[in-house]
Amino acid sequence: MTKKKSGFKRGISTTDVDAKFMDFLRAKTARLSTQKGRDNPKTESIKSFLDSLVPELEPLTDQQLKTFRRRIFNS
Repeated sequence: MTKKKSGFKRGISTTDVDAKFMDFLRAKTARLSTQKGRDNPKTESIKSFLDSLVPELEPLTDQQLKTFRRRIFNS
């Protein structure tokens, strides 16, 4: 086993095993962060539907939007 200096101020050395483990953690973190961006099909269809409402809602005043929200959530 060879030891190499790490970037820590205290001069802690890491072994090859430590370096491999750090590589594993970086890969795992990258994989998990890309999976978070994927939503299930139901969520995607809901988002698509809500996005389609934006052009209809843009001309509304603030008061009209408040009324719209209240009616939607009270139904």
